[in-house]
Amino acid sequence: MSRIKKARVRIKEDVAKQRKNISQPAEWWRAFQEQADAEGKCLSEFMGDVLRQYVEKHQGKQLRDRMDARYKEGREIFGRPVRTS
Repeated sequence: MSRIKKARVRIKEDVAKQRKNISQPAEWWRAFQEQADAEGKCLSEFMGDVLRQYVEKHQGKQLRDRMDARYKEGREIFGRPVRTS
């Protein structure tokens, strides 16, 4: 198997491990999709925005404190340090 095919297989396996299955009634999914379309977003972007707002409303300070502590040190992307503050 070529290196490219191996890389594609590895990516598909990683995505499959990260995938979350969410069960909701079909009417809900239609409503979610209609609202996402109305806002000009894809469904995953719409759901992410809604969930982020919910979490910030209910756990905002604790979540921000954890993320600030985690990212103050900086992180690496493609071997280069990235500062978020």
